[in-house]
Amino acid sequence: MLFPKIIFIFLFLTIFVQTNCENIYNQSQIEWENYYSTIISNLIYSSFRYPTTLNSPSFIINKKSQPCEQYTFSNNNPSINKLNLNIENIKNSSFNFNEKLKCYTDNNNLEDCKINLPIPRCIDNDSPNFSDIQIILSFIDKGLNVKNSIKSYFSSKQTYFYYVSSFLSNYQSIDQYNRSNSYWNEMIEQIKLIINNFINLSQPPIPKNIQSLLSPIDPLILSDPLKSKIIDQTSYSINTVLNSLNSLLNILQILPDSSPYSEASTFNLSINSTLTNILKDLKQLNDNQLSCINIFFGSTNQFEIEIPNLFESGQTLLEYYLEFTTSSTLIEFLVNELLLLNNLSIKSKSIIIEEYQNLNFNNLKSIESNLLLISNLIKSSSNLITSGSGTLILSTSLNYFYCDFNIINSIYKSFNQIISPYSSSSSSSFSSSSTTSFYYNLSKKITFEDICYCRDLVKKIKSTTLDLTIFNQLSGKGQLVGIGNSGGTDILMYDFGNKNNVRFITSSLFSNVVKSSDSLLFQQDGYVLNLIYPKSTNKPIIYPPPIILPPVIGTISPNSCPYPTCRHYDQGECITDVAVGFYYGFDGVCDICTDTPENTIPSFLLSNGKIGSSPFCPYLCALPKQYKLGTWDNYNLQPCIDTPIGYYSPLMNNTISECTIPTSPSAFTVNSNRLGFGSNGATDNCLVTPKYQLIFTNSDYNSPRNILPTDFLNRGTTIEMWLKIDTTNLPNIDSIVGITGIYQSWELSFIYTAINKTIIPSITNPSTQQIIFKDLTVPSMVIPPSFFHFAVIVETNNIISFYINGERVGRSIFTTTAFNAQSNYQYIGGSQFNRISFMIDEFKTYNRALSPNELGYKNTNDMIINSCDPQIGETLCKGNCVSSCLDSDGLVLNLTDCTCHCKDTSKEFVLNGGLNYCLSKCPTNSFRNLNDPSQCDCIDGEFKLLKTKQLLISSIYQYDKSDNYYSNNIDKKVGLLSVRIFNERGEQIKPVSCSSSSNDGTGNTCNNLFDDNANSYWCSSGQTGFGYVFLNLPSTTKISRISITPLPNPTTMKDISISISTESSNFIEFEIVIAKSTLPLQVNQVDIDYETVSPKSVASFACIACPTIPTFKESPSSLSYIYPPTSLLPRNEMNSCGCFGRFSFDQSSFSCMPPLPSPTFTLPSGSYKTDTVVNLVYDIQVTTGYTLRYTTDSSDPIETSIAFPTSQGLTFTNIDTVELKVRSFKSGRLSSDVASSIYKFQGLINCTLTPSPYSNGDTVIFDVKVTILIDCKTTPSINSISSSWIYYSTDLSDPPSNKYNPKYGVDLIAEPTIGMNNISFKVLSKLDQYFSFTGDFIYKVQPTIPPPIISPPNQINFTNSVPLKILIPSIEDTTSTSITTIIYYKNYSIFYDIVDQGITNPPPLNSSSGIEYFKDDYLVIQCTTPEFGCLLHLRAIGCINQACSRITQKYFKLTFDFDQLLPTIKSKYQKDSNSYLITIQSNSLLVGLKTLYQYTLIKSSSDLSVCQSSLDIQVSNSLEYLNPFNISSIEKGYYCICSKNFKNFFNKLLSSKQICKVLVYTYQMDPPIFLQYGEYISNSLDFGIYPNNKNFQHIGSFKVEVGNGDATEDSQPLNGTNLILKLSPSLSFQKFSISAIDCPKDFICSEPSNSEIILRDRCPDPYVSKPSGTYYKNVTIYGNCDNGCLPVIEFINSSNQNDPATIPSRESQLFPSSLFLSSPNSEETITIFLMMCVNSFKANSNILDFIYTVEKYLRPNKPLINPGQGGYLDKSKNQFITMSCTTLYPGESCSIFFSIKYSNSKSNIPLLIDAIKQPTGSTYDYQYVGKFTPNYVGVYYIVAIASVEKSNQPYDYLYSTEATVSITVYGDRPLIEMVPLVTTFHPSTQISLVSSSTTDINDLIFIYISNFNDTYYKSIPPLYNFKNYDFLINNYLKISENTTIYAYIQGKYYNLIDDNSIQSFSLYNIKPNQTENPSPNDNDDGNGNSKINPLIFLLLLLIPLIIGILVYRFILYKYYLKHKYFKILKKSIKTGLKTE
Repeated sequence: MLFPKIIFIFLFLTIFVQTNCENIYNQSQIEWENYYSTIISNLIYSSFRYPTTLNSPSFIINKKSQPCEQYTFSNNNPSINKLNLNIENIKNSSFNFNEKLKCYTDNNNLEDCKINLPIPRCIDNDSPNFSDIQIILSFIDKGLNVKNSIKSYFSSKQTYFYYVSSFLSNYQSIDQYNRSNSYWNEMIEQIKLIINNFINLSQPPIPKNIQSLLSPIDPLILSDPLKSKIIDQTSYSINTVLNSLNSLLNILQILPDSSPYSEASTFNLSINSTLTNILKDLKQLNDNQLSCINIFFGSTNQFEIEIPNLFESGQTLLEYYLEFTTSSTLIEFLVNELLLLNNLSIKSKSIIIEEYQNLNFNNLKSIESNLLLISNLIKSSSNLITSGSGTLILSTSLNYFYCDFNIINSIYKSFNQIISPYSSSSSSSFSSSSTTSFYYNLSKKITFEDICYCRDLVKKIKSTTLDLTIFNQLSGKGQLVGIGNSGGTDILMYDFGNKNNVRFITSSLFSNVVKSSDSLLFQQDGYVLNLIYPKSTNKPIIYPPPIILPPVIGTISPNSCPYPTCRHYDQGECITDVAVGFYYGFDGVCDICTDTPENTIPSFLLSNGKIGSSPFCPYLCALPKQYKLGTWDNYNLQPCIDTPIGYYSPLMNNTISECTIPTSPSAFTVNSNRLGFGSNGATDNCLVTPKYQLIFTNSDYNSPRNILPTDFLNRGTTIEMWLKIDTTNLPNIDSIVGITGIYQSWELSFIYTAINKTIIPSITNPSTQQIIFKDLTVPSMVIPPSFFHFAVIVETNNIISFYINGERVGRSIFTTTAFNAQSNYQYIGGSQFNRISFMIDEFKTYNRALSPNELGYKNTNDMIINSCDPQIGETLCKGNCVSSCLDSDGLVLNLTDCTCHCKDTSKEFVLNGGLNYCLSKCPTNSFRNLNDPSQCDCIDGEFKLLKTKQLLISSIYQYDKSDNYYSNNIDKKVGLLSVRIFNERGEQIKPVSCSSSSNDGTGNTCNNLFDDNANSYWCSSGQTGFGYVFLNLPSTTKISRISITPLPNPTTMKDISISISTESSNFIEFEIVIAKSTLPLQVNQVDIDYETVSPKSVASFACIACPTIPTFKESPSSLSYIYPPTSLLPRNEMNSCGCFGRFSFDQSSFSCMPPLPSPTFTLPSGSYKTDTVVNLVYDIQVTTGYTLRYTTDSSDPIETSIAFPTSQGLTFTNIDTVELKVRSFKSGRLSSDVASSIYKFQGLINCTLTPSPYSNGDTVIFDVKVTILIDCKTTPSINSISSSWIYYSTDLSDPPSNKYNPKYGVDLIAEPTIGMNNISFKVLSKLDQYFSFTGDFIYKVQPTIPPPIISPPNQINFTNSVPLKILIPSIEDTTSTSITTIIYYKNYSIFYDIVDQGITNPPPLNSSSGIEYFKDDYLVIQCTTPEFGCLLHLRAIGCINQACSRITQKYFKLTFDFDQLLPTIKSKYQKDSNSYLITIQSNSLLVGLKTLYQYTLIKSSSDLSVCQSSLDIQVSNSLEYLNPFNISSIEKGYYCICSKNFKNFFNKLLSSKQICKVLVYTYQMDPPIFLQYGEYISNSLDFGIYPNNKNFQHIGSFKVEVGNGDATEDSQPLNGTNLILKLSPSLSFQKFSISAIDCPKDFICSEPSNSEIILRDRCPDPYVSKPSGTYYKNVTIYGNCDNGCLPVIEFINSSNQNDPATIPSRESQLFPSSLFLSSPNSEETITIFLMMCVNSFKANSNILDFIYTVEKYLRPNKPLINPGQGGYLDKSKNQFITMSCTTLYPGESCSIFFSIKYSNSKSNIPLLIDAIKQPTGSTYDYQYVGKFTPNYVGVYYIVAIASVEKSNQPYDYLYSTEATVSITVYGDRPLIEMVPLVTTFHPSTQISLVSSSTTDINDLIFIYISNFNDTYYKSIPPLYNFKNYDFLINNYLKISENTTIYAYIQGKYYNLIDDNSIQSFSLYNIKPNQTENPSPNDNDDGNGNSKINPLIFLLLLLIPLIIGILVYRFILYKYYLKHKYFKILKKSIKTGLKTE
């Protein structure tokens, strides 16, 4: 029936409501807020720091040993994040640190503390200080409280808006329960909690004191005024943060306590102004902080030189900046949230949450830009750029602020990572719902680096005593020649930039600076010092020269010489020093060595160049530095070998000796050429062989740097370095190899084991190799293959520890008595035969014991590495973050220039879209395609052609597969009819040969494909199922197109691919150019053309130039074209020739011709009056042969369209909108482009006004009032003219503001307070399809101006003078405020004159002849001769804006009495000088009159009588008043000032009476406090004025002015603290300027406080002539508004349920004069519109919705369902669903049939409904019999109709259309059940909690687990302590101690949570013999229920219980078991738990 349609309408209404609710809060906005809360929390954690040093622990926690504190280290000004990370920094742990519990929990049980803090110290904890763990935990807790309160606020906010979204019906208030109030108040409380927690966090234990940091800086470096500015701005920032937070707390006090969506909600809109002021203060704070940074880093002199002295101040300022920025961000976030919450009542209920999120997002952008400024400022001021390569100086020892630069830069990058996805979008504003990058961004973990790291780093730098760090610029500074006669080996001298001017010397034999890629792991540039040991042979054994035995020849003569002496023939004595060239011969005779031929044995060259031949000659080695080994019989046959390093061979001597180190200081001088290196003397041939590989010297290189050994190895010292041992050049025996040491004192060494290549660190004696310190308990370690960190730390408690890669590898007791403590030089490397080859860098020593976390392995350059973001592909190179080149294969990062390079040099590096590519280089004359970097394009004017050797056309699969052939191809043959190939000129290319996979054996070979025979073809053999052909082309072939003709039968190939082999290929290698194409199966022959595209390899094409020819220009607008076609294909891209753009190929001319020129119109598109003529302009040189044709129906003209009458044009006489299109046609040519214009032809309106404001060109002046009548006429005329289309305004705004009523006209009444009224009367008359009439007329209306008032008004007789005031007339207002308010005429000028006595007919008084009187002046009138009296005549008039009043006049009679000639004392308090300015007026013109005065300070009384009696004015004791004077005092009290007038009359001194005045001179009261500003939509306002008790506690005494400037002491007093403002009934809005001062007793009145309040009236709600409902056939509706408001309307598209509703606004269309609704085409038409009343001066009315259903057929009325659409009911309050139907005719009865569906069920859960079930197959499930309540909470959908019985009435149908509603049912939450039910256990138990609900609603169970140590063990904890626990994921809770579990179910259909909603379960761990439960509450049964007396329980419930059991067992058991316990049983089975 009609059910589907009804469902459609129902769903539309449902979605309509939901759509509007989604505008309040969508999922991505929620995600953004959660993300934003994380950002703020991370900022707080990284920016807020403890303001002094804390000792932090480092823990070792594992399951194998007792947890303990490994060591303690100091944290300088640590942040929350740093402290938190230190506590979480545990090793080998399966535990997590629980911030809330302050303990470590097991991963399997996050609520059970396994390890509590503080943890005891480890046995081997050698740290001298104990940790400040309690202070640390307390500080972390403060940060955690802020973090959790922010998170809780967002949660409560999202809950609130979710609730509003769920219950907000179409623009109506939400449910009457006002349950939103509870959620609202929870939100407010969470904001208050954030503020209080943040105040607690931001109050440091040590106040900020920037002054103490800046004071030591020399004023010449940073001037005192600039220091003061920094101090002042910092103080301002501190106060602003605190004041802003307190202001927010005050605002929360006056924020409404009810939700803006509840009916009871009221709002104080002045909050907006206060919040705006806070934002201004925050902006000033941020500006000030940026200014502080700018001053310090930008205005400090000699900044780079003074960096060591400036660091502490600069570091603190940067820390302050980050903290204040974070504070400002948090406060601004709170302000924006309060603005959002406060504006819920101002804006429409469809609140745009994103608008306020955008403010927070923009704040992040502002922070980002400021961080970039600061980063650049640090960079420039610290000169962090070198002059050479432009690379940042990386050595932190050279520039302390390098660290700050990196950290700030890293934080900037983090912010950039947050905002970059949005900043790069087209919109400049944030949108969390419109970009996928939003979700990508949420997946990123945003971290903010901690700038306090720099303190640790600089502290480390300052304690550095030696820093040998190798940079690429480090090189030898000088060279010295080697030692010895032969020379040759260089000694190198290095200045490595150490701060103590330490240098070192080495030898090129032993060291050089190299680049190692391994070192990039810990440093920036890769350069290290390579210490070489050329030969690591063992120490040589030195043999003496062999004893050569002489041959035995006969008997030895008695006079024979003993060997090796001999005697010459001519000498009888035995010679010891045998001459060179002789040898021991027979009988001891010195025989001469005989000559042999040259070069026979070149290794035995004698010094005289002779070659010896006798085996007995002791031949010498020819080269220096060589020696020989051997015995006497083979000695001369052994080779000469080089001496080892450290040894030498003397000249003419084959023996070897060890080089030695000279000990005298002169050995280190330059002239001696020794410099600490070993040699026996200047005459030997010893190599330059240093004792050690590197020796440190003083700055002159001439002397060793002798230091005390205890300077580097003592209590409180550290040595660290990075090492890489050369494992290819190690000793082959066990050794002790030295690394560094002090000569003859101690040496840091490794105990090396050769067989395993392992090492153990130790301290040894370098002279004896004796081990001094070593830990014998640790195993040796294998030498690491790459760089490792090595350190030695000596604690102050005499413990020495060795560390490798940050892990302690040994410890020992340390004492300085174990080594020689005398000073000597320091070296690196070992001595001869105790040295190894190794690379070293960052060799540093410190004068304090570093903690392990300070070692270089931990943080030497963490800040650099951390500044790189690997998530965006960054890596470290030369200290900068660069692309890691990981976007594509084939790329590698070049560490030399830090850029990406291609591994294959034949390829080209391409960067596109942020991605890197390595691609083949483009051919000559081509360029890279920017959109697709994988492609290369030809330049304009050239086209791309493939260079080919072979063409391959193949089946898509090279085996039998159905894709290759059509299904009716039984033989599975495949073939083609022909293949034609074309070159760039369109010429066909003939292949030179071909081959194919096979052929059918009947002559159908591949040659048939190009033989030009239409009947020949190629075909493969049968049953192959695939095929291919190779076409071999000429070698120079370049192809542009391939044309394939399939066979016209099923044998044709089906899916094919086309490939080529390029001409550059040296072997057959095909590349696909057409990946897949399907050839059609059809009878007719058809050519399939393929324009060849570039294959993957860009080298396979060439760029060929297109030929050019000129073209004919037909008109000045004709296009030029120089690229004619080379084929029939038009050119549509850069890589093909043809016709570009708008040119087309013309076959007749075989050229590219442009289209015919388009005509133009004489009139452009627009609106014109009827009877307008439109013609054409056609500029073309061709005068014949073309035709212009046109259409007016929006279609394009064709060749058969009507010809345009160019001679007379087209005339349009009717009101109409016409789209006129014209086109030019000519045979053989392309038609022109369509020229089109849209013309809107409209009628005219003309209006006249009566009376006219002008007469004969002059402006008419009307008196008091004029009534204007408007008459409007139309052309063409319309039948009925209504005033509904005439509007006017009188307030300078543009109509429509008011609708004209012709019955009354418009009254213009002069406003008397402004004088001549120039009233702007604007008229707008508008009708659809007519030009609107607008007119602006000025009417001059003159009011009646009241005359001024002469005061005093009634007194005539005066003494001495008349003290007059001429007052502006006023109107007393007793209704606008709670006090009487005086409204004065504005711009009122007073003119007066005094008529001389005796003149009876004075001239007229006007503004020209009169004297202008100035407001508030006293006009003292006296007689010309005062002592004789006179009669005075005063006249006055008042004028306003050219209009003047009548003359008012008064007579005064003056007599003279000197006693009454009193002076006047005036006073004014001056706050700046704390003084009173006193002015005394004599009030007389008497000549010789003197005014005398006295004053005194009275401390005790302000009584005037006391003042009068304390002073007596006499000529002798008083001062004469001449000019105003100031009085002040350092004491407080009351000033008494008195004065008298004196004059001598005929030698008699006369005096007036004495007057006195008391002035309070104590303290000036602070101005009163206003909390309300701005605009209020209300008729009245209770304006509060509060005393400012900041400095003085008091009760306010207020003087108030409203609309009369600043309040003074003479202003009207206010009774109480509230001033009631009331909107005048005659006004739409009213502005109140309020000023108040506070004048309590004994205080000086305060300065005035001022506020402006606007009260604005609201339009009444709209109303219609017919109510919403159902109507038959049609209905006419009239809409109206009262009180001068206009109705506006917005329709809702009921045909498209996805269209969002448009909320009415002032710009919406006016409600039509009548709205006619009908249903002509469907059974019913539903019209929904929203209506609102508007007025330019009043606030909009409420928006009302109206729904009209027009039935096409006569049928019964729809049933009414209560509650209606979007309604609700509460089961717990016994509320029901009811239905009713009404009849149209008497005597009828109706019935209701309905269906109801439970939307939250996934299964068919039975609904228990009290209704008559209908038979199966019925359209509706039930017949309504009475009210009912569904048995489950959730959303129900109801569809119902009303039906009448048989009726005699003319119904078309006896049943109504469907009524559809969705109703939400609320109720109490279900109970939670424990599975299994456990109360006692031992030793542990596992339980699960499940909901007893039998629906499929996903209830959330929130729990809080409390043990006996918990505060809430016996009381219910606050709700924010509960956490959601998903038992489906975590399965169970493990309980092992006495525990109380508090739990409740959270769901959107349950009532608000209170204490009664929370259940408790108590579980007790008892011993096996324990029988009682140690219950914390004897009345608690463990399930949160109180016990009652069992006997009473049985007596009361015995009978009902039995009945209930029977009913349950036999009636409801089936449903209960299935739907209740099924869920519990399934859970029990899944978890393996018992369900006892």
